[in-house]
Amino acid sequence: TITLGPGRTPVKIHCGVPVAIDGKEDVKPEHLSLALASVPLTEQVLVGYGVTVKLIDSGTAKVDGELTGATAQINSVAAAASTVAAACADGKIFVWRGSLPSPAGCTSIECPDEVRCLALSSDGLSLLAGCDDTVGRIWSLSAKGEEPPPPRLLSEHDDWIYSCALSRAGDIAVTGDDASLRIWRVPESGNARCVSTIPLNTGVFGCAIHGDSALSASLDIKNSIFFSRIISFNI
Repeated sequence: TITLGPGRTPVKIHCGVPVAIDGKEDVKPEHLSLALASVPLTEQVLVGYGVTVKLIDSGTAKVDGELTGATAQINSVAAAASTVAAACADGKIFVWRGSLPSPAGCTSIECPDEVRCLALSSDGLSLLAGCDDTVGRIWSLSAKGEEPPPPRLLSEHDDWIYSCALSRAGDIAVTGDDASLRIWRVPESGNARCVSTIPLNTGVFGCAIHGDSALSASLDIKNSIFFSRIISFNI
């Protein structure tokens, strides 16, 4: 995962898998995905571990709680305000609302294909997901956990969407596929509009957004080179 701080710095990149959780060093890589998110205003992180989201103290690596209900391998997690969301390989998104480590309950959203990435607005009420059907979707979530209305679509990608990010207000989105980064204007109603497509010629496996800047994280698998770049935009 990748984040972009105020003034475009600092950049925080999390990569790899933990070697121990809760004092246990038998963590198997196949149980983990690239699902990792920081819990706002705390020293805790959320890690997707199989079909469970573990709430971990980043200082001690102790498990402070678990979120259950997911039905397949968790590909991505996101957290904002009192909302936690997890994207699964079976095309379902699970949303927990309430105070951690024991939120009130879990609801699910169905997608037509595997969901690889998630992002939340700062109030936790706008949820962006990138799917293998090449379409991004933004739902308006209810503070009461009610079923959301049909999503607004981001539908100009040609391949899987590997990464996504939302602005704090949820009015700008960034999505990355295997060759480009796209920037979207998200209206209050209707589908999102792509305002810029930036060719990168490599997979965009992480992205972030802050103010008028977007950050992409790419991996050249052939040459095993990880690199990032900051892109300014004005929309």
